[in-house]
Amino acid sequence: MTAPTYAPIPRRPRRLPGLVRELRVTYARPPVSGPDSPGAILSPEDAACVFARFGLPLETVEVFAVVLLDTKNRPIAYHVVSRGNLNTCPVHPRAVFLAAIAANAHAILHAHNHPSGDPAISGEDVRLHQRLVDAGTLLGIPVLDGLVVAGRIWTSIAPGSSGTLPAEGPTP
Repeated sequence: MTAPTYAPIPRRPRRLPGLVRELRVTYARPPVSGPDSPGAILSPEDAACVFARFGLPLETVEVFAVVLLDTKNRPIAYHVVSRGNLNTCPVHPRAVFLAAIAANAHAILHAHNHPSGDPAISGEDVRLHQRLVDAGTLLGIPVLDGLVVAGRIWTSIAPGSSGTLPAEGPTP
């Protein structure tokens, strides 16, 4: 008795899904000046000005964005991570660091706006910042600061840092 032989099963070619998700990152070097390196972000004020140049205070819904920095703290890219509604914006660390890894960033700054005009930092803002710091530590991409922008007023998660954007910036 011989073993039965089977005809080979024809393989269908693998097809890619119909939709391909694309990551959009805006690469730019906004003109921010600092004494050590031209364009370096050296303070929360510098960071707030960079986010303002990309129009974050003008948004009518809550938007969470990151500025990706090189080794000299100069901006190499701006990325909108998430758009929410009037008072919430869902953010996951995975989405934040996806752009940072794709752009080969050394460090990041994050910010979101409050369309209500109140720049107060909530407990949820502090918890998210801590999650991002922890994730950045694991990935080797430090999170330098987090900002809340409300119109021309901004507040940093760093204690005691807040201010007003210069008059020549965007007007909400």
